[in-house]
Amino acid sequence: ANAKLRYQITSGNTMGTFDVEPEVGTIFIAQRLDYEQVQRYELRLVASDGKWENQTMVVINVINQNDEAPLFTQTEYHASVMEELTEFPVLVLE
Repeated sequence: ANAKLRYQITSGNTMGTFDVEPEVGTIFIAQRLDYEQVQRYELRLVASDGKWENQTMVVINVINQNDEAPLFTQTEYHASVMEELTEFPVLVLE
């Protein structure tokens, strides 16, 4: 018999960050992810046919994205370099 499966997330879904399509099992993002807040989620996904059920752990690792643009605090910087250096200098901007 081909019973219809239903899927649900039963644990690890911090603040409803994820949702699952109950008839297909596709997990999707329901809220904005922020690496600085949570880097890893461990969701327990349960599939049930009404009589039997099985579960698995789904691990989602959030990859950090540089979401802060670089910022110069001044509009102009000055540095001095001596001529005829044999090594590459490290410049300190002032």
